[in-house]
Amino acid sequence: MQFFKSPAKINLFLRIVRPEPNGYHYLQTLFQFISLQDEIGFELRNDDKIIADYHNEFITEENDLIVKAIRLLQKESGITTGLNIKLNKNIPMGAGLGGGSSNAATTLMAINELYQLDYSSEKLQALGRTLGADVPIFIYGQSAWAEGIGDLFIPMQPKEKAYGLIIPNISISTQKVFQYPALSRTNPILEKTDHPDYLNDCTSAIYALYPKMQGYMTALTDLGLSPKITGTGSCIYIDEPTIEQQVQLDQFLQVENLQYRTFNTLNRSPYHG
Repeated sequence: MQFFKSPAKINLFLRIVRPEPNGYHYLQTLFQFISLQDEIGFELRNDDKIIADYHNEFITEENDLIVKAIRLLQKESGITTGLNIKLNKNIPMGAGLGGGSSNAATTLMAINELYQLDYSSEKLQALGRTLGADVPIFIYGQSAWAEGIGDLFIPMQPKEKAYGLIIPNISISTQKVFQYPALSRTNPILEKTDHPDYLNDCTSAIYALYPKMQGYMTALTDLGLSPKITGTGSCIYIDEPTIEQQVQLDQFLQVENLQYRTFNTLNRSPYHG
């Protein structure tokens, strides 16, 4: 069995410019990969069965983007060779880190190799777009300013640095956030040279739908940690705390029963590396 890296990402900012006629929104964001990653193993079979071994109760037939990506490539190519799949899941679900989209992208790239299809990155991105708006960035493979539904890329090189990641036991629905009536849907378009250090136009909707998130952000701000929400997820990232802040943060995490990890941002996807 061959294993492939499936990294997470963060959004360094998220601007909602306007609703689009197709039901999506015109967005602006800056994607950067992070060192937190899943691993997906694939092994070709001698029949046409797909046998998935995830050991994850939260992945269902409806939200299994790995199998959906395989079926998409099989339909496109006409190849129906079966696969055994293993998933080592480290990226939290519903956290804004793009875990499902990354899994789909890694699957498209890996099966492209294993089936010897030789599809271009552009073709895989186009296929991936049908699975989710964040899938193409993981195929593109480098940090980028993104517009449209988040799939039109201009390469960027934001500073690579270390962060802390706070993981609430909350799974946020992107669909609910974008359907929230009071969501700020019309905002001035940003010039690429003027992107803010942090801005997220989904914050007010997230607070309204998930009040605990506002409580966490307020408490972390009171500790001087400048917390940031990535995309429409529940994960909060912070700059590396000082020794004094770390003591206070540890107390906060213990009281609120929150997970905490550290990570580094990366300007090139570990899959491509």
